[in-house]
Amino acid sequence: MKTTKLTTTRTFGVEIEFFGSRPEEIARQLQEKTGIRVEAEGWNHITREYWKVVPDGSAEWELVSPIMQYKEGMKETKKMIKTLAQIERNSNGDLLYVNKKCGIHVHICADDATGKKVSNLVKYFGVNEHIIDSVVSPSRRGSRNEYCKSVFEALQPRHTGLYSDNGESVLPQTKKLLFAKLNKIAKKGERRNTDVYGTISEMSDCLQNGILRYCKLNLTSFRKYRTVEFRGFNGSLCCEKISNWINFCGATVDKTFGAKVIQNKVQDDWRLAFANVFGKGCGRKTLKFFGDRAEKFETLHEGLSNNRTYVDFDSVGNSENMFNFATRSGTI
Repeated sequence: MKTTKLTTTRTFGVEIEFFGSRPEEIARQLQEKTGIRVEAEGWNHITREYWKVVPDGSAEWELVSPIMQYKEGMKETKKMIKTLAQIERNSNGDLLYVNKKCGIHVHICADDATGKKVSNLVKYFGVNEHIIDSVVSPSRRGSRNEYCKSVFEALQPRHTGLYSDNGESVLPQTKKLLFAKLNKIAKKGERRNTDVYGTISEMSDCLQNGILRYCKLNLTSFRKYRTVEFRGFNGSLCCEKISNWINFCGATVDKTFGAKVIQNKVQDDWRLAFANVFGKGCGRKTLKFFGDRAEKFETLHEGLSNNRTYVDFDSVGNSENMFNFATRSGTI
């Protein structure tokens, strides 16, 4: 199995949701097979120095990592995921299993955050949300899942459970309104010399409108953990899927925190639009993986450059064509 290397130097954490009946047994087997400490605990949001299996609100349980350090952390994470998947296979799903109610949550360190940097991240995610949606399961696109709603939900409700695959889009004025709100909050923070916690908290309120942390891009984690949380990926025990998603999340924070300006539209060419999101900063393996995934979902298509949130298209693009074009153009 091919797995990706981590391109960011930021620390990260991962939460893997699943259903199961015996968390103590799962924790015991994980520790026994990996040699890494794992504890089964009651519900808590305390950052531990070890892996823990704890109750979860949307699924039954989740495996939560400690703070992972760069490349060594990715190696340990891969080892843990592979072992969890092995336990699932060996028990024929009796001990644990994953379904569409489960998700993968990734925390990326943001201790260098400023109002402008976080504003950049949210704007970039919003502009490219339809492209990011193209590689996740249909159950997690738009605002279909109540635990990971669209970043536009507070400004333009996306009708949880009713989101249409074939044409619902975020209005251009909604995108402009989001940009304007974020710019205003960031500039106000700079002008008043507001602490970064207050500025990011206000941005979080702008996005989430009373839905707590249940947004694809969760900013509420910053106050407690100094991280930003990506909640949009579907549940999985596949090491390749999860490691590439972690790499994408870290690279996205890196490139948006370092950007001077975030444009209010994507590239005109759909191949460049996709490659800019999953190739630039992420590397060739991650771009190829998500290109193949979007092709499988039949979402890799010129519609990705129409600056709307279409997430299902009439015909399929070609992942190899996109990859080669992006390489020649210097995008990756």
